[in-house]
Amino acid sequence: MNKRFLLRTTFLVLYSCLALFFLFLALDFLFPFPIDKLERDPTVILADKDGKPIRFFLPEDQHWRLPMKLKDISPDLIRTVIASEDRWFHYHSGINPFAVLRAALTNMRRGKIVSGASTIPMQIARIADPKPRTVISKLEEAFRALQLKWHFDDGELLEIYLNISPYGGNIEGVGTASYFYFGKSPTALSLAEIALLTALPRSPNSYDPVANPAGSRVPRNHVL
Repeated sequence: MNKRFLLRTTFLVLYSCLALFFLFLALDFLFPFPIDKLERDPTVILADKDGKPIRFFLPEDQHWRLPMKLKDISPDLIRTVIASEDRWFHYHSGINPFAVLRAALTNMRRGKIVSGASTIPMQIARIADPKPRTVISKLEEAFRALQLKWHFDDGELLEIYLNISPYGGNIEGVGTASYFYFGKSPTALSLAEIALLTALPRSPNSYDPVANPAGSRVPRNHVL
């Protein structure tokens, strides 16, 4: 009897997983991820014959963007972002169920939202298509995160995240923030600078090191 129950349970679990997988494929086909929202116009740089920038032309939305390839970003920064924002990034499918459970229990104990469970793919989805924080929008964000993990490898997702994250005002992307705040490329950042740029996208206005240097040190030190 126990053996029959175990076989039946195993079959139901496998069948449910297979059904969910095909449901995801169908929804992915019907509602493809808006890739165009990840492909944003960069700042055009006019340089002299020696390669020195002499003029900058912002895109139509007036955002500063200097897109970087992953190989041109400090490995320490990449490791810090993963450790701080999504330590299981390389292992989950876009959603971290353990982080969701932990956040739910923490919020229930506190009686308010004090902890989130957003993965890097979920953050990309939110930045690409920002919406009011509702249950429906969080479910859509989770679905979009699954799509991102399905269609992109981890290196591509990290590159996308680091290039579209907000760093205050009209500064977008870690390459732009690195030059704007520290006057150097994202391969030459110190650990303290890396920690600040890791925390800055969480609250670009509150943690702005120019407008609020004292306030920016708290999240920086936490990341360190």
